[in-house]
Amino acid sequence: MAGRALLRIIFADQSDSRKLILDSGFPATVGELHTFVKTSLQLKEDFRLQYMDVDFNEFMNLTSVSEIQDKSTLKVIYSPILSNIEPSITLYTVDSFDKTSITGSSEPLIPASSIASCCSDDMVYTSTPHPSPEAQAEQLLSWPTVVVVPKLTYEAECELHLNNAEFETLHKKTGQGKAAANIKKPRKAEVNYIPLHPKGETTESLENKRIALLSELKKRDNEVVIKAKMEKAFSHRRLEIVEQRPLIGDFKCRWPALFQQSEGNAEFLRITKSPLQSKFMWQLDHFSDKLLKTFKTKGGLKGHNIKEALAISDSFENIHIKRGCILRSIATSLNEDPDSFFKEYQASASEDAKRDMANT
Repeated sequence: MAGRALLRIIFADQSDSRKLILDSGFPATVGELHTFVKTSLQLKEDFRLQYMDVDFNEFMNLTSVSEIQDKSTLKVIYSPILSNIEPSITLYTVDSFDKTSITGSSEPLIPASSIASCCSDDMVYTSTPHPSPEAQAEQLLSWPTVVVVPKLTYEAECELHLNNAEFETLHKKTGQGKAAANIKKPRKAEVNYIPLHPKGETTESLENKRIALLSELKKRDNEVVIKAKMEKAFSHRRLEIVEQRPLIGDFKCRWPALFQQSEGNAEFLRITKSPLQSKFMWQLDHFSDKLLKTFKTKGGLKGHNIKEALAISDSFENIHIKRGCILRSIATSLNEDPDSFFKEYQASASEDAKRDMANT
């Protein structure tokens, strides 16, 4: 076809249309026309051409140049990109992983029927597709000779070291049916069950601090120093409780400061991250109505003693008196003597109260 020709080129969404001028007329084949359109319009992706068919009034695939005329409209349809890559094992590395260890291994090959389907920074999840036998020969990769463990933080390394030492210690013990049979289990509220030692401290250094703490207790008005040293040796103390499970008498000789009221509250806060007295009083106030209903159902001598204790709270509107009466009633309902748990002092006898509490 000789002579100059014009074509209107539109794209798939029909919002973009361009004019194409063929100075030498239409090429002889569709392939040559395809190349000319791709070069002139600078199209990089693969595509096919469609023309407007007069019989159906729709775009049809162009198979012959004779189907178009001067000033015809052609439509560019991009071809979908199909991946020809066969499934294979892909290992995503972390910090110091040697990429050459994947292909340089002399270990036996692992079938590629277990291929990586997704991964994160430090692990690979696998799925199990079923490739054809012909493709299996091309899907074989070897595992690395050395699996490199990613670098961990200092705190994580210390925790792993502590847990490994605890595990080895338990398995070296004889005469136990289970490895952790005599180990104290963590409770739900024990947030700091076995904390790590402070940075730069060891079991030996913390033991020396415990011995120095015994001399600090002999000094007056030394609560600030005692609290700081008790805080420092908290991990050492918890490890002793969990692993050795000492008797209360022996433990009191080693840690006498812990049996002071202030340090008892501080230790509870270190373990559970909750204040002891305020939480206890809040729970007591929360369940006081239910407790009073339960106390009213008691009969006999126990019920009589409970009514006498609660009668005091009815005469006063003081929350502290009400709490004391409820606590005495709880002891009575449990068949315990309230006087062995509670002791009352006059306001003028505050020194006696402090002395008795210190000797408790």
